[in-house]
Amino acid sequence: MSNFNDLMLNWITSTSTKKDEREKSELNQKLANMFAINYLVTVLTIVFFTIIDMYHHTITMHTIVLFLSLIHINYHTKPSLISYAKYILKNK
Repeated sequence: MSNFNDLMLNWITSTSTKKDEREKSELNQKLANMFAINYLVTVLTIVFFTIIDMYHHTITMHTIVLFLSLIHINYHTKPSLISYAKYILKNK
């Protein structure tokens, strides 16, 4: 999996050189912050579109697609969050 992570970091930063540990740490921190912001914006957008749908008594594709994308994100990040929580509790 490390090769895949390196490939993705190189693709995101548009470079082909190897990164040292400090650069990887900084990139991972920035990517984690971007993920958290994206996650919150997605949740707030779903809430906004749900309120609009409730007002108009309809269900739009915006709400459905955003909800499905949030389910997809939650499904793929849950194992890593659980393992991280176990790591924190174990090393406390």
